[in-house]
Amino acid sequence: MLKEPLLHFALLGLGLFLLWGVLRADDRVLVVPAATVERLRADAARRLGHDPERAELDAAVDQHIADELLYREGLALGLDRADPVVRQRVIQKMRFLHEDLRAVPEPGEEELAAFAGERLNVPAQVAFEHVHYRGDGRSAAELDALVEAARGRLAAGEDPASVGEAFALGRAFTGRALPIVERDLGPDFAQAAADAPLGVWTRADTPYGAHLLRVTERSEPRSASPDELRAGATEEWKRQRRQEHADQALQELRDAATIRIER
Repeated sequence: MLKEPLLHFALLGLGLFLLWGVLRADDRVLVVPAATVERLRADAARRLGHDPERAELDAAVDQHIADELLYREGLALGLDRADPVVRQRVIQKMRFLHEDLRAVPEPGEEELAAFAGERLNVPAQVAFEHVHYRGDGRSAAELDALVEAARGRLAAGEDPASVGEAFALGRAFTGRALPIVERDLGPDFAQAAADAPLGVWTRADTPYGAHLLRVTERSEPRSASPDELRAGATEEWKRQRRQEHADQALQELRDAATIRIER
């Protein structure tokens, strides 16, 4: 019997099953760190307007646990691979990661002077806040209803921090150049930020869903002062170096992969 191939196959299958069970058990260990509890407490305090009671904090932690369990189960079922919004967010995060993996040194004086000579203008900048509702899993009518309800709550004076859903890039932005807004949130949102009347909640849609944004400040493009030119050129020089690092990391991924395009 020890030489029987069927027995070998059965033992191999049993071993794989036991190994899967061990790994699956590790997957079901969920630790909520103290830093996460503190973040949940701070979020609840902003939402409620006071430091949360124990029961309120426990409810926030329970919601976090439920969300994390559902998120893990969704990943295990491969639901992330079928969702274009999730896919785009993962791609974006990997691009940011590749840009930040290597430290960028300060440019030399001559190098910066040559680089700054071509950058003589400060682009238009805006300061704004926004509330966001995810578009995935919702019909256009549902999204419209959420946005209009949010508009009414904001018009009634409700704190914007308590309206809408969490957004990875944040809710409030100050001194953000319009090209950066376009890069992060898309051309339609950047155009709305450029055109919206100050202090008025204006709708703008992005690949992430629907937004209501309120522009609080806006500046026109202008010539840069020497100090601004140097500071801006330094940041732009570093940004280009980070982009080069990201391009190099992507090329390394391409080189390591076997790519087949079927026509």
